[in-house]
Amino acid sequence: MPWTTGPDLGIISASGIADGARRALERFRELRIPIPDNSRLERALTIVETANRDASSVSRDRLAEAIRTAYEMRWISRAFGTGDKKLSERLVNALACMLSGPDTESDDEAKLKPRSLQFELYIAALLTAGRVPVRYEEPDLLMEYLGEWVGIAVKLPRSARKVPRRIRDAADQIENRTPRGMVALNVDGLLDEATREGDDWTEIARQVDQLPELRDGLAELSKRPRIRGLLALGTGVRWLNGSDGRPRLEKLDFFKWHFLGHSDSEKQASEQFDSTFRAAFAKNASY
Repeated sequence: MPWTTGPDLGIISASGIADGARRALERFRELRIPIPDNSRLERALTIVETANRDASSVSRDRLAEAIRTAYEMRWISRAFGTGDKKLSERLVNALACMLSGPDTESDDEAKLKPRSLQFELYIAALLTAGRVPVRYEEPDLLMEYLGEWVGIAVKLPRSARKVPRRIRDAADQIENRTPRGMVALNVDGLLDEATREGDDWTEIARQVDQLPELRDGLAELSKRPRIRGLLALGTGVRWLNGSDGRPRLEKLDFFKWHFLGHSDSEKQASEQFDSTFRAAFAKNASY
């Protein structure tokens, strides 16, 4: 029985997600990325197509991760535009590794690496869509911010309990490797934890944004002048029962800057940066 995704940031049907996955695979082949046999993206495509025929045939958690994989990798593939591109060896290796690994998250650090790379490259893709120059360099990424290149340290806490430690680790990583930088935090797990039956996405997003662990982390970062801000980013997925009795999958894109302006002029400049980014992103946000 077919299902569709929710309306929060544009309706993307199951067939649309699947089509995006196929286009991503095609683009990676054009870029001559070594795609592993039965890659994670190909398996995600199979899961989405299977669930589109019969939603009960795939576990909800497995389908949710397939949606995240297909959706985010499509954004990553779009970041390279069209035509032939000369990619660095580091980037080619990262893309190949990203396409490997298990379908769902794992506690094994080696198996978590493909998902971590996917998130790094997804951030880079979204920044590129907002016309922010990005380089795939240490600490994890570099972005142009207020006239200079700043580092981005990327972390994926799997629960609210782990947020403070991951934020501290990211700040240490920035201070050890680059003059200034931003922390980028994956909030997929936090969205999953906050999702309760009956809550709308606005309430779920508010709960994540107001998590004490996140607020405590921001307070600590504000005392570290080399840290310019935190980007909280994730893809929320949940199931609902439609009025017609069919299962319905809704998706939320969570994206929020927390700029830590250390002066009035920096605060004003960061607000302008955000406004310019969002305007550019809106023009390039079609899936």
